[in-house]
Amino acid sequence: MKKLLIPIMTLALVLPFITNAQDSTAGSNILERLQMGKEARQANLEERKNNLEQNAATKKNEFEDRKETLQQNIEAKKNAIEERLGSLASTSADRKLKMEERKTEMEGRVANIQERVEERKTEMEQKLAERQTNIEERRVKLETAVKAKVENLLGNVYTKLSDIIVNLNGVADKLETKITNLNENSADTGNAGALLDEAKTKIDSASSALEASKTTLSTALDAEVSKGDVRLVVDTVKESIKTAHEALNLVVNELKDVKPTAPENTDDTSTTQ
Repeated sequence: MKKLLIPIMTLALVLPFITNAQDSTAGSNILERLQMGKEARQANLEERKNNLEQNAATKKNEFEDRKETLQQNIEAKKNAIEERLGSLASTSADRKLKMEERKTEMEGRVANIQERVEERKTEMEQKLAERQTNIEERRVKLETAVKAKVENLLGNVYTKLSDIIVNLNGVADKLETKITNLNENSADTGNAGALLDEAKTKIDSASSALEASKTTLSTALDAEVSKGDVRLVVDTVKESIKTAHEALNLVVNELKDVKPTAPENTDDTSTTQ
């Protein structure tokens, strides 16, 4: 056992020295590599620096060349402009004189144009005034003609309605005469007398409606009276006449089967319009 421990202890004492020796060698190698890398970078930087200096010098020379060329061009253009200015100055007096002549000529043309424009304007205003006068005269004539036509039409309507009412009154008078004759001959006229009285009342209503419509029809051309108002008035009168006509027909139907007991002198009592 003691023989085995001795070599192990010896190995333990020697091993640290061996490890330190290896680490020292590796560190030396790393330093050498770092130094070599540093030198290589410095060489690369020196090379790039030299290249940049050469490029800068080249560009500087090119700039100087371009600058000189540009100055030469500027000088040449300057000389050319001075030559043109000298040429223009020599002819400016002639051009100025021509411009004055043209100005005078243009002013004369403008004056002539303005004069013609004023003449045309006056002429157009006169024609426009004449047209307006003619239009107004035509409008007045047209309104007068239309008014006369409408008045004539409305007058015809009134006359026609009035004639119908007169005719209804005539029929009523004939029916009344017939009823009187029948009664005198002892005929039974039934409700004919009462129906006739009712028909006369309706005829009077129609006559009153027609009389009331006279004001509306006479002012039909006024702005305050609309066509609807006129139509309403006329329709009202027509409806009243229709009602009176139907009432008279009832009287005629009531007397249709009445037989006189003695000979009778009858008149035509038809209410057909």
